[in-house]
Amino acid sequence: MAIRLNGSVDVLRLGDVTLHSYASPEDGEFVRSQIVEMPNSVVVIDVQYLRRYAQEVRAYVDALAKPIERVIISHMHPDHWFGIEAFADAPLYALPEVIAELEMLGNWWISIKKPEFGDQILDSAIIPTHALAEGLTDIDGVQFHFTRVAGAEATHIVVTELPQYRLLLPQDLVYNQIYLFVGELHGPERRIRCFDGWISALEALRQRNVDTVVPGHGAPTTPAIFDTLIAYLNEVHALLDGATSGEDFKQQVMARYPDYRLPLMLDFSVMTLFAPAQEA
Repeated sequence: MAIRLNGSVDVLRLGDVTLHSYASPEDGEFVRSQIVEMPNSVVVIDVQYLRRYAQEVRAYVDALAKPIERVIISHMHPDHWFGIEAFADAPLYALPEVIAELEMLGNWWISIKKPEFGDQILDSAIIPTHALAEGLTDIDGVQFHFTRVAGAEATHIVVTELPQYRLLLPQDLVYNQIYLFVGELHGPERRIRCFDGWISALEALRQRNVDTVVPGHGAPTTPAIFDTLIAYLNEVHALLDGATSGEDFKQQVMARYPDYRLPLMLDFSVMTLFAPAQEA
């Protein structure tokens, strides 16, 4: 495929299904768009942060010369859906809860990020119109299993599994060698930290019968990542409880995990975890 990319693509061939997993460079936060190529069509999961990388994903998909059966937005964090313009002509799907969050907060997120990114992000929110159903769905002869997870890295996120290929696409429930965003707050007054819910979700994923795990940030990996992330979350939670300030917390995490990438995720976490109570 003669396409020049700034991002990179990992290709996993699994019988009559091929996963093309596109990862943006660091300025796009290493976000992964999952392109599931089937015999006659394509499913895309997440559409990048910045316009230039979303356009690369779309060009890559178009070069496969198969129709897009659907585009799935896994959760409402901007780095996974701001590139939706590049796929506005395709059927757009999300969990009903994610659709509601995008309707409520999509344009607010754009207003917050527009001064920083300018024309590299969309001008107004494009909302998926198709509600993604949980459970097993047959798409082009391939079984997809969709599971909603609440109260973890994001308020709501969909995990996609292809059981017959032992492949798991958990998006931002899994990062690999990248600092986790641990700043999402849950509950009606946004006072519940994400740690317990996220660890419970990882413990459940650990029971899945899969061989390959392709994260939302970082390289494809194995189910051993679940234990790695559970240990990370427990340790970072303890560091947070003992930190004297946001900067102290960030420095302690970086000292403990010096080989991890994208400290920007720690900055984002500090913004909410150390915000005054009335702003959290």
